[in-house]
Amino acid sequence: MCGRFVMIPRDVVERIVREVEQGLPPDVPDYELAGLDAFPGACVPVVVPGEGANGSGRLAVAELDWGYPVSWAKRPVFNTRVDTATGPRGQMWRESLEQRRCAVPTLGFYEPHRTERAVSPKTGREVKVQCAFGLPENPVTFLGGIYEDGHFSIMTCEPNRWVRDVHDRMPLVLRPSELGDWLGPRYADLFDRRDVELACRVA
Repeated sequence: MCGRFVMIPRDVVERIVREVEQGLPPDVPDYELAGLDAFPGACVPVVVPGEGANGSGRLAVAELDWGYPVSWAKRPVFNTRVDTATGPRGQMWRESLEQRRCAVPTLGFYEPHRTERAVSPKTGREVKVQCAFGLPENPVTFLGGIYEDGHFSIMTCEPNRWVRDVHDRMPLVLRPSELGDWLGPRYADLFDRRDVELACRVA
């Protein structure tokens, strides 16, 4: 489950999108990467198909709220399991997955360690160690998502070997070169993320 990630400012995201469209790796100076931690409910810049995307491959940036509001929960639902969305009980997610996919640009996502704990410097209480993950070869990592009516949810999948010891789920991580596939008809090819190498640090 992903409940926190580092958000990139919209103006930087827009430039990253243009670089990706040109087949270039995102080249963002360190001083521009002063992101803010995003939590469920935050308004976040995400990458969506632009007009004519089916023919031209153009990408656009939209600001969406993180989490689908639902009548049966007090808080929005902010993660969507791949196996649920594609299974017999995935009616809530199926249309979004098939027709409205997005990619969330981030400087890294956090997962609480399943067993390791440490004393919080803020509260003095013992809490789960927070581990930050991202692509090792680039400061910008993308997370696959779906959206509807101004809200988005991050897709989650089985953890790969870089995440497995920390948590039993992970966001559907995308390399910049995979944005076109995720936003296009071949999105299901990216459900298996076992070979996506991730760097991990204790946050």
